[in-house]
Amino acid sequence: MSGYHQSQNRQIFYRSRLHLSLIYVGVMGLILIACGYVAHIAINYSFTRMIDRELEVLGRLVTDKVRNKLHHPERFNLGETESDINLCFTKQPCITNINKSDLKTLIKNGYYVRFLSLSGEAIAAIYDDPNRFPANTNLRSSYDIFDQQNKPYHLHLLPLKTLTGKPWGYLQAGQSIQQINSYMANFHWFLIIGIPLIVISISLAAWYLAGWALQPIQITYDRMEQFTADAAHELLTPIATSQAILEVALSTEQKLKSVAPEFANQQQNLEAVTRQIKRLKDLTQDLLLLSRLERSATANVQQEICLNEIVEDVAEELMNVAIAKGIDLSIDLCDRLVHITGNSQQIYRLLINLVSNGIQYTPSGGSVKIELSESNSQAIIIVRDNGVGIAPEHLPHIFERFYRVNHDRARNTGGSGLGLAISLAITKFHRGKLTVHSTLSEGSEFKLTISIKN
Repeated sequence: MSGYHQSQNRQIFYRSRLHLSLIYVGVMGLILIACGYVAHIAINYSFTRMIDRELEVLGRLVTDKVRNKLHHPERFNLGETESDINLCFTKQPCITNINKSDLKTLIKNGYYVRFLSLSGEAIAAIYDDPNRFPANTNLRSSYDIFDQQNKPYHLHLLPLKTLTGKPWGYLQAGQSIQQINSYMANFHWFLIIGIPLIVISISLAAWYLAGWALQPIQITYDRMEQFTADAAHELLTPIATSQAILEVALSTEQKLKSVAPEFANQQQNLEAVTRQIKRLKDLTQDLLLLSRLERSATANVQQEICLNEIVEDVAEELMNVAIAKGIDLSIDLCDRLVHITGNSQQIYRLLINLVSNGIQYTPSGGSVKIELSESNSQAIIIVRDNGVGIAPEHLPHIFERFYRVNHDRARNTGGSGLGLAISLAITKFHRGKLTVHSTLSEGSEFKLTISIKN
């Protein structure tokens, strides 16, 4: 195996290994991001639920303490006083008593309680400014907000009723969430830093595992490739020998039939065997060429090629075939010479295959045209015919080995079934692009694009 071939195989191996690793890392990265997002939602929801339950308890405690003051909607009956309740009303100075209570301790430790009207406007607060937060005119039951000192709070709304059961207004209890936000910020930093580190660790493991998984495939591929090349090469000698023997036998049989007429019937058999041997030889040569192209065994044969000359040579060689079939074969070349770097014999074989196909599958009276142009440092060769065309369901498989369309492209049309596969292999070897557009019963167009020599 040549050093260039080994280099090519290593490139293919590492490229496949890289693709497999990237797919694995990408999938795992998306899974980690999704898990991180779900964890964020779950933790945030859990904290919110926990705070809401605490504020519900606080709200009921305060409601029990002020229930006897709620005689009329949106008004307090201050005839009775409670030592641990200090109401601060809007537009009035807030004077708190010096008595200590559990409720006052809670307010100082980050809790907040205020009373709202039926429309959500602030009426009063306990031990605090009732306008510390904006009015809740939308009557939202639970939400996060910043106070006047830009401190984060979570507020929860509870309905209040008078002693007679009529709607009085609302009690809004709040709790500082600064500590929770700090915890969530640390969790976010863990995700921002931790996920990339985990992805890097996964990528290293993926690279190792991809190489380990692809190694048996690489060995199998090398063995199959070597077997194909060796088998095709070894078959050429016995096939060529058999063909030579048959040709001698056929020549001898033609001489003998004038002396012994009973040998006359053997001529057809010998001719049939000779045709099959020639077909087998062509098939073996095509397989050997495909193997060499895939192994890049001819990579050292690089030269400057003039596509104008090759197109003219192809048209000249196939002109007699086209005339015999009643087909108009024409060429349309650009004004300037177009040069590429590559193997001239392979490019010649590629165009022979494409033009031969066009002639073969175009009925008498039709036309086949070869166009050569250049655009954006690209040489473009188009082989266009108005023949039988190719059905849409067959187009994705047209470059596969031995693939034949059932009706017009049948085995009785001859050939090894490798022509288009060889054309595509030659195109890839020259780092070009070969595409086909076809409409059934209207014709086909094969487009070859190769970079121009700088």
